[in-house]
Amino acid sequence: MADEDSPRAKRAAEGSKDTQSGRPKRFVTPDWDDWDAGSGDSPDDTPVASGGRFATEPEQPAPPVPGRARHSWADEESTGEPQPEQRRADAEAAEPAQQGTRAWRPIPVEPAPGASRAAQSPSLGEKRRREAPALPSTPAPTSPSERREALIARERAARSVAPGSVPADDWTDAPLPASAVPPPAAGQAPTPIAVHEGDTPVAHRAYTRPAGEPTDEDTLWLSRRPSSRAAEDDEARAAGPEETPEQAPPRSTTASSSTPVTGTPLFVPAPIAPPAEEPAGVPVGRQDHRERGGLLRSRPFQIGAAAVVLVVALVAGFLVFANRNTPSAAASSQTTAALVERLVTPSQLSGVGPGGWTEQKTESTLTQDSPAPLCFVSLPDLPTPTAQAQRKLAASGATLLHRITSYATAAEADQVYAQRLTQLGQCNNIPVYLSSGATITSLGDAAVGITAVIQDATAQYHTVVLVRTGSAILTYDVAQAGSAVPYDKVLGVSAQTVTALCSSVRGGCAASPTATTGIPPVSSVPGWLTVSDLPRVTSGMGRWNATSPKTTVTSAGSACENLTFATVAGPSQRRQRTYLLTEDTKVPKDFGLDEIVLDFPTPDAAAAFAAQLKTSIADCPSRTATAKLGNTADISATGAKGEAVTGFWRTVTQSTSPTTSFIFRVGVASVGTRVVYLLATPSATFDFTDADWAAITTRAGQRATQGG
Repeated sequence: MADEDSPRAKRAAEGSKDTQSGRPKRFVTPDWDDWDAGSGDSPDDTPVASGGRFATEPEQPAPPVPGRARHSWADEESTGEPQPEQRRADAEAAEPAQQGTRAWRPIPVEPAPGASRAAQSPSLGEKRRREAPALPSTPAPTSPSERREALIARERAARSVAPGSVPADDWTDAPLPASAVPPPAAGQAPTPIAVHEGDTPVAHRAYTRPAGEPTDEDTLWLSRRPSSRAAEDDEARAAGPEETPEQAPPRSTTASSSTPVTGTPLFVPAPIAPPAEEPAGVPVGRQDHRERGGLLRSRPFQIGAAAVVLVVALVAGFLVFANRNTPSAAASSQTTAALVERLVTPSQLSGVGPGGWTEQKTESTLTQDSPAPLCFVSLPDLPTPTAQAQRKLAASGATLLHRITSYATAAEADQVYAQRLTQLGQCNNIPVYLSSGATITSLGDAAVGITAVIQDATAQYHTVVLVRTGSAILTYDVAQAGSAVPYDKVLGVSAQTVTALCSSVRGGCAASPTATTGIPPVSSVPGWLTVSDLPRVTSGMGRWNATSPKTTVTSAGSACENLTFATVAGPSQRRQRTYLLTEDTKVPKDFGLDEIVLDFPTPDAAAAFAAQLKTSIADCPSRTATAKLGNTADISATGAKGEAVTGFWRTVTQSTSPTTSFIFRVGVASVGTRVVYLLATPSATFDFTDADWAAITTRAGQRATQGG
């Protein structure tokens, strides 16, 4: 593309490229910014012009060629010689220029760069440059289900991809969520990887609970249940099959008196007797007449009589029900008022704790939000109390909770007392340490006490005394920071309240009660340590859990016993229980405690086995060069029934490499025909104290005397 000023147009007008112009050449220096750099012309071959942009006097410019505009890219795109059609067009355009004197003419300036080119039909390359960037061919799905369907549709589409490759995806940057992947079909789950343990005898395995293994009551959280037996009976009837009168269990007297039986009618109408036979000698016609008359007259009478009986029965039932409930409520209110009068007062606590006691709250109706004595949890099988009252008192750094509960009979009170005794013996509802128990005499019909400590940053000690007298149960829970209140201080207060209440509930009174310190009461798993027999290692953190005892012994010991507990000859019965510490951020992975109980035919066989263990552990360094013995001491205590408990404890260190070693704590207690072996796996920075380990070994021997 060129205009009439180009050399090509001049040569076409002159007829030959060799024809020289008749005008003398004159070199004119124009402004280089006014030249079109892409035109291919240069000032060297530009003829002298008397007009144009650089002339002093403008002349008439030549008219531009219609439809032609000069652009820098026009000459760039043209290659080679011009075609004949182009030559003729250039010649025709140059004819007006040959007439007259050649002159400079102005170049039209476009209002916007590229406007004339935009008006032309674009080429293929120009079209590609003008196109917008390509957008994803498939929009991203808006939900995991749509995304999954899109992936399936894409896989089913007929695409040619290389084997083993994945088709390209416009939205692969968004990972597929796990919820969008369908679960495997039944029977298609992957096979679990079997983990095989090594054969290193001294490397103690991690204490991990097997999946699906049942636990006993020591590892369960007992939820608070409704205190009303009526609510429990309604839930049982709603959940279980309908009971027949023969299958229905007997209801307690209290529950039946306070809860009406809705499934049984208040009355049963008497059956209508058949008509008496007609006496002999009555004519047949007379009999028919009487039969017809009786049918007409007796049926309305029977219906009316039944209606009257129904109304009378309903009224009588309503009156009986109303009269039955009103005296019962009045009697319960009077009993509750009497119990409130027997609660401890601040004046009776002058010698207990720091002194300066004040009454905080008195409750005549206990709810789920009412504070409970230490270790107490609600159970659904306990009888419903007829009356109960509770009072909380406080002093500087101490509190006292006194509860009195009355039942319908002394048998019901004894049943509740047995359940509360077990709860005090294990105390697994909160993390506490049972430091001691006490047998109390001359106080009511039965009494017991415990001392427990909540091992927080500031230790909180509880002294709990449980008393049953007649049909009433009294509980005293005295809490004090730093130290426990002695039993005799609590007994002095409890003797006053028991004496004031014993005659009205037909129970034993108090006469100078005494407490003998010993082990806590029997737990729900007799013969074994409870989770509350094990102290915390870190103050304010840690909760012990226990597995159910099993007859398979898997503990390998410390490798210094010189025997295998699972196969050693002598015991007639062998069992094991494992204890784990949780809710402690500092506990090592392999920390735990094993308890093995071995029963022998005779006490002599048990004593000989315990002596063998002590000798084998003492001689361990002479047999194994990697073993090193630590501190040791003997234990001696008294069991539940006065049995003598003897034994020892020791620390052992086993080295498995120049830089790796394992620490073990070993405890052995012998009592009667039973030997208890304890093994703990502490670390250099997480361990029991020697005093705590000695107490654990002693408690294990004492618990072994409680049965199991």
